[in-house]
Amino acid sequence: MSRRWRVAILGPGHWYSAYGLARSLREYPRAELVAAAWTNARQLDEFTQTFSIRGYADYGELLARESVDIVQIAAPVVDIPGLTVESARAGKHIIVGKPIAMV
Repeated sequence: MSRRWRVAILGPGHWYSAYGLARSLREYPRAELVAAAWTNARQLDEFTQTFSIRGYADYGELLARESVDIVQIAAPVVDIPGLTVESARAGKHIIVGKPIAMV
């Protein structure tokens, strides 16, 4: 049997990308969405209930506690550089839908 990749979403503030990935993973047998972290408690609760996954109010806690292979960073642009570095230090594969720096 082939490996099943465990995926988390950090900061589903960009709903179009967070929900898009979450919906598409339901149809992909080699990966599963397992957790999300977001500072907006109401939105996090709605997202985690919709996809039946664990939620964290702290990005670092998710990275430390969850056994995930891939993180999608869908946080506000201002948070992307720090989350990218933190995710890389945690040894995760990273999907970034927005640039990590403004020119």
